[in-house]
Amino acid sequence: ASRTAVRAILAIVCALVAALPVPAGGADRVRVEDLAVRTAGATAAVSYRLEGTIPDDVVERLGAGIAVTFRHRIELVQKRSFFAMPARTVHRCQIEATVTYDSLTKQYALERVVRHRPTTGEPDEDVVEARTTESVDEVQAWIAVVSEVEIPLVDLRPSGERARIKVESILGRRYVLGMFPSAISAEAEVDLDS
Repeated sequence: ASRTAVRAILAIVCALVAALPVPAGGADRVRVEDLAVRTAGATAAVSYRLEGTIPDDVVERLGAGIAVTFRHRIELVQKRSFFAMPARTVHRCQIEATVTYDSLTKQYALERVVRHRPTTGEPDEDVVEARTTESVDEVQAWIAVVSEVEIPLVDLRPSGERARIKVESILGRRYVLGMFPSAISAEAEVDLDS
């Protein structure tokens, strides 16, 4: 009888978690805007920006001098012509934009790491860019704007399979009921014009 009671309690807790409304904080209003893909030869240049409010906990951590990292992922995906076949990821690019505030110098240290990970062959070397600034606007642009990231188109199959660019930005995480982690993210996708 005790197993049945435990299962009933777990079912009730799961139902309550599923029925909880999404918090009204600014994190849920973050979205991908102006997703653009420009193809030139064997590459596609991907650009987009995040629009909306940055989560309050991110602003608090930044003010406390704790490093804040936004992760952006860009994938080149080729849809299969047969509906039951899953899409094939051809290339994945991960961008980590990190900001750290130094309260002594009143400057922000900015670092961006770009990692290209093709599904075949060796990964490219990571590209690291770093600088400092006092401008909050520059910090916003650093973590919220992805500009002209080149994705190689060499592994696309020439069949009738459609290719798409998928982007996702992960801003952090929130906890539902204080114990279940949930990612705060924004995503979008667009067809790749051949």
